[in-house]
Amino acid sequence: MKRFHADERGVEPTVMKILVGVILVGIGLGVGIPLYLQLGGAAESHLNYSLSVTPSEGSIPTENSSTANVSVDTFTDYNKSVTLASSGAPEGVNVLFNEQQSYSDTPPFEVTMKITVDSTASSGTYTINIKGTSEDGTKSTSYELTIP
Repeated sequence: MKRFHADERGVEPTVMKILVGVILVGIGLGVGIPLYLQLGGAAESHLNYSLSVTPSEGSIPTENSSTANVSVDTFTDYNKSVTLASSGAPEGVNVLFNEQQSYSDTPPFEVTMKITVDSTASSGTYTINIKGTSEDGTKSTSYELTIP
């Protein structure tokens, strides 16, 4: 039986530990990368930006207007343009984003949504849908408008 000198003891176990570590990292990457490619992209598309409106409701009499802030925030370094537009406004109601029918910018950004109710609008409660559209899809939020 060969005897090791004091400075040679532990060399083989250290090499084995390194080898096992490399193997485990390789297995982890072999499983982790395909898993990310399959599931990570889907999760990422939901985490690219968010859309919110404050306040989310309001009462506006005819021949008046009011504003709300629409915020487009990011969770990551999202650098693709998002276009805001609205739908669902009743006849006689005009919705503008920074004085435009639609507005595009790269998040994070905030715009003023101006809702104008003219004399032809009928009283009632309406849901105005606010959509943010990018090349990765559409997100939406809503504003509840009451015309007394």
